[in-house]
Amino acid sequence: MKLSRNAKQNGGTGIIAIVALLINVLVFGGAELEYADSIEIDVSTQDVVLMLEATGKNIVPVVITMAGVICNSDDLPLQGGMDLNALAGDVLIFRKEDNHWEEVGRYLAD
Repeated sequence: MKLSRNAKQNGGTGIIAIVALLINVLVFGGAELEYADSIEIDVSTQDVVLMLEATGKNIVPVVITMAGVICNSDDLPLQGGMDLNALAGDVLIFRKEDNHWEEVGRYLAD
């Protein structure tokens, strides 16, 4: 069975939305489900924290468009507490917790 062009293009966004929902229910008890559509970031030229803040949401899936390093910091703690060498196509899910953003999910491109 062939998938339509729209299904192929929007399938990734749908999966991200479902994952964000599951994380909210399983990890955070379903409190305040409010997430933005996924945003695309070029980590080599854009500030991740500023882009997350601009959404005005508490859960934000981020699609990496250009390879670069995302630095672990107090403002943006990453899973494992280490910097991430992000590649185009990687998807990270961030949640705003106590006025700072933290990574709660990671789906890396092959």
